[in-house]
Amino acid sequence: MDEMNRRRFLASVGFASIGLTTPTTAQTDYSWTDGGDVIDRSYPEDELRRHVPYLTTSRTARESFIGLYGWKAESPDRDTDVYAYWARYTHQTPGIGDIGLMDWAVGAFASDGHVWDHEPSYVFVDSETGNFELAVVTGYHHFPLFVSSQSPPITRADDGGQHLHLKVVDPWHHYLLDNDTIGGDPTIYGRLESFLDVRGEWDQNGVFDATNNLAIDNPWAFPDNRVDSWWDESTRDAKAARWWAWLGLRGADEASPAALPE
Repeated sequence: MDEMNRRRFLASVGFASIGLTTPTTAQTDYSWTDGGDVIDRSYPEDELRRHVPYLTTSRTARESFIGLYGWKAESPDRDTDVYAYWARYTHQTPGIGDIGLMDWAVGAFASDGHVWDHEPSYVFVDSETGNFELAVVTGYHHFPLFVSSQSPPITRADDGGQHLHLKVVDPWHHYLLDNDTIGGDPTIYGRLESFLDVRGEWDQNGVFDATNNLAIDNPWAFPDNRVDSWWDESTRDAKAARWWAWLGLRGADEASPAALPE
């Protein structure tokens, strides 16, 4: 694919370079959970586009995919910056049929399908050089998969961008590393918008009712071992997800073993 056609393709899927933009900070009534850290949050769209993960998806996933919602985290106390993205889908289709009493016993009814679905990916880069240092992505029902800087599946672009290649697993939308598409273009169809603009609204609408706010609002909580998933561990959903993993259900056989809870 020549450069002109490549740019047309990227524009059609919403990830084309559109020139430099001014970093913006959203006006929201949401009270962020910093966990004691000093965090500057912004939406520098050009930077977020240069680090956006390239997602390999099925046609089914593309049909339900709405877009990526991103933001950047910086801190004077850290030597990394973080580009954080949330993929949003219209729904998650149930993976299997009811398993009856087992689901009741763990506190979750049988279906793992629901309206809307939100899947995170955090890309950590060196604050000085911009080099990839680490990624933390949802590897199985909001349990993290850590991607180290040792041979990650990354495409490095001419504009200085570096794009982690991830495969979206149907129908749960968690990620596997995708080494087969390195050097290629993304297959995802969607748009990139500001997570800062929707954080408060999503919170009010119950999107994150079962989620740990620290895991959402402070990406460094993962490498600091202050959180071990995006779940609020006191919730029924969190307990159910652990049982699914232990029983090998709901996509556990299509997840990286490193992402499954012990």
